[in-house]
Formats: sequence, C-alpha cells, structure tokens
Amino acid sequence: MRAAALALLLAVGAWLLAGEPADARNKLKVKATPATVAPGSSVRVVVTGTSRTRCALTVRADRAGSRPSVRRRVARQSRLAIPASSAAGVRIVTVRCGTQTARTRFTVAAATAAPPAPSPAADEHETYGELPIDINEIAGYTVGDGLGGGEYTTRIPFTNGTRIRVSQGANGGYSHGNAYTRNAVDLPAALGTPVRAGFSGVVAAAVGGCPTTTQWGCNRGFGNFVLLKNVDGTCALHAHLTAINVSPGQPAARYTQLGTVGTSGSSTGAHLHYDRIDCASRASLPWSFEEAGNPREGAWVTSSNEPAPAVAPPTPDPAPAPAPPSAPARRPITVDNRVTNGMSMREDSSPARLTTKAWIRCGTRGCNIGGTERGSGGTYDAAVCQTSGERTTNGNDSSAADDGNPERFESTRYYGVRLHDGTFGFISEVWIRASDRGGLGLPGC
Repeated sequence: MRAAALALLLAVGAWLLAGEPADARNKLKVKATPATVAPGSSVRVVVTGTSRTRCALTVRADRAGSRPSVRRRVARQSRLAIPASSAAGVRIVTVRCGTQTARTRFTVAAATAAPPAPSPAADEHETYGELPIDINEIAGYTVGDGLGGGEYTTRIPFTNGTRIRVSQGANGGYSHGNAYTRNAVDLPAALGTPVRAGFSGVVAAAVGGCPTTTQWGCNRGFGNFVLLKNVDGTCALHAHLTAINVSPGQPAARYTQLGTVGTSGSSTGAHLHYDRIDCASRASLPWSFEEAGNPREGAWVTSSNEPAPAVAPPTPDPAPAPAPPSAPARRPITVDNRVTNGMSMREDSSPARLTTKAWIRCGTRGCNIGGTERGSGGTYDAAVCQTSGERTTNGNDSSAADDGNPERFESTRYYGVRLHDGTFGFISEVWIRASDRGGLGLPGC
C-alpha cells in the first residue's frame, strides 16, 4: 500500500513539473553583492536564468524622476565600479535580456575616511586613486611650440607594427569608472615590451619606487608611471611600468622609449594603462589614437608610431610683402535632431543646442547656451572649427533593437559654431546632417 502511494506522489510531481511554463523554470534573476558598498569600491552583478551571454544593464538612484547613471552591456558576471564621488543612497539595478527583465538593488554608504589599500584577491581588478604628483612642479615644465599631438590625439605608444587587443576601454566596469580613469584604456603586452612616446613633448613626471611585481595600492594603484606633457597643457599617462627610461624635465621626441610594460601597482597582469589627463586637476580627458580613435574593449589596434620627421633649419629669404589677412573658414551646417527608434528614426523630444563645453548632458551640468535651440532642418550659419569631446550617439546603448539601424551614429567630434550675434558654442556632429559631418576641413578649435 505504501509503495502504491509513493508511486502516485511521484507521478503527480512529474506531471506538475512537466506542466510548469518554460519561463517559470528559466526566470531571469539578478543579484548585486555586497548589498552595501563604499564610494570608490565596486559591486559584483550576477545574472542567472538566461541563455544569453550579453544583456543590457542600467543603474539609477531610488528616487522619483531619477535617470540612469549607468547604461552598458554586461556578461552574466560583471563588476561595476562605484565612483569615489557617488552620493549615499539606494541604487536600483535593472537587467534586460531579450523580453525578460529583472531588478535588484544595493546601497552606497556615506563616504568615510579612505581605508587602507586592499590586498589583491584572485577575482579583484585594478583600483585607482588620485595620481601622486606635484602639480606645481609639473606646471613649471614648458613644451616648445609646434610639439605635441593636436586635439588630444596621439600615436599608439608602442613600436611601429605592434598589434594589441584592448582588454579594457573607456568607462570599463573593472577599474575605469572614476574621474581619474574614465577615458583610459588597458593594452596588454609582454613584460619588458618598449613603451614609446605617442607625441613629442616634455617628461613632466617619472615616478617609480614600486616593485616590478604587483603591489596593491602602490602609487595610488598606478605603480611606476611616466607623464608626458603636451604643448596644450595635457599629460599622457603611461602606468604599471617595469622600467622607466626617462627623467623629469627631459624633452622626449615622438617614438622615444619612455619605459617598459610591467604589472607594478594595482594590476592583475602585464599591460600598459594609458590615458590623457589634465596636468593640474589630474582628471581623465576624452582623447583618441590617430590610428584607431578611442577603441572599445576587445578591439584590435595596430601602432603606426614612428619618429617625428626632422625639422630642417629654415633658409633665410627676403621678407615678402605682407599678405592681407584671410577670413577664417565659415561653413553653414544643417541640424539632424533625430534619434533611433528601433530600425526607424524619430525627432528627439529635446532640440539640439549649442553648449559652452564639448560635453553631453549639459542640461544637468550647466553648459547649455539658451536661445540656440534648433530642430531637424534648422541651420547654424557659421561652423568655424572642430575639436574632440565626450562621446555622443543618436542611439540607445542599452537597446539591442537599435544596433542594426543604418542611421545609428556616434562620434567624439564637435563643431565650434560662431553665430551672427557673436555667440560661440559647441555642437556634436551627431546632431548635424550626414553630408555636413566629417570635419568639413575646418581647423582645430
């Protein structure tokens, strides 16, 4: 009798399991650990219940009207860096994989005194603080006219022909999430690989003192590093070096060997951490490689770096008659204020406008210029120069449906616009019609 009852129970259980909907047996879940984190640390995000290898993730504050502060694609296990400047409070994490959506939350604790530098664990990644340099000493180094890469550009800082795959790009979730690292890239290479100057400048800092093997937190995590100062007042950062081959104040022509690749400081393997920073504030700045733009994680890049051409001494000539001054280039540009809507396009709900900085999200950063709003088809009468700034896109980075739209466009190029009343401001070429993109042959701003 007992055997018959047991068989009946097993049969009912099997029937219930077979009749359970597939999505109930494979329901999307997301978990963020630890539940409470400090500013400047990181949180691990684990996604289960899906066969997809990449999903869309957003993070926003738990308050009415808050907008996402993070939008990115994530694997089933990812780590999010929490900027040191983050305000305390609850954050809501939303993950979307296809048609399934899951949410979780974690809390950012109030900032406290900086804890001792952590010891590296097997699953930790690099963590950085403020670069340990004397900004007054660096301000005293001057760069000769005509040296340096224009518009925050540089050659890839390796020997000509070196091919490298980017292991972490700008805003990378492992360690490139705070004000000092958000535009950096990590370039893996064998220990001892020569690191070469990507432009001509002056060595502003050559800071060693770290072991050639990993020592977490040494020199605020950057390990042994070299700063190369450009004529525009910015500095190129070369970090985690094994050897340093230059000294502060030394002029360094393009292709000069600055040091060798290592894994000093907070590092989990041999690579070059490269960034362009403001020499005074030490903040990370938008920049690009001449060969490859600002590459994303996983992209392959090949160096075309080479010595700068020698400058022949000028041959004196009789002074020519002065030429009349030429008017600066002025190019009319037409606005295209549309954004992606799946595979189609729609007019954005907010008009295009000029800004005082080559930045995005100026509505919350106080850099919009009132009275310069335009919709699609509107014109700005005088684009006079071009420069590089923060990445802009007319698509939705968290929407897989937009990825195949042929009119989806992104760029770091901005036009400098001078209006008839003398107003000057910037606008991303993303919000300009396609035929007016590409720089239009305008000089740098």
